[in-house]
Amino acid sequence: FQTIKTEMGDVEPFPAVPAVGDGLYVGNVSQFDTVRLWVNRQGLGTFTITAKYYNGSSWIAATLIGSGDQIFSYKRSGHRWLSFVRPTDWAVFTIDGNSLYWVKFEVTAYSSITQMPKIGNVSIGAYP
Repeated sequence: FQTIKTEMGDVEPFPAVPAVGDGLYVGNVSQFDTVRLWVNRQGLGTFTITAKYYNGSSWIAATLIGSGDQIFSYKRSGHRWLSFVRPTDWAVFTIDGNSLYWVKFEVTAYSSITQMPKIGNVSIGAYP
């Protein structure tokens, strides 16, 4: 496993009142297949997050590897990760002037949130 980039912070991954489609974007100039992060404060409520990538025309759910999504919608604190098959149709997308390969942790279902999760120390990596 090669760590490509690490960022530190204490970030709320979506607005105070999330809507379906909101989410946290993690991007890089080259493709990657793992996102690791610390959930500094677990989220509480009724919501679901799905990891997606951009295929040139729309956001598609990533194909997970093994146990895949250990992020569990940020509902558990501690070290979490997402491992996925690097998509062959992954396309660069531009957000705020940054043209990168992005993974979007998208809110795909939402009813309530009683405690906003806080995310820190996001790193991305790739297996050769």
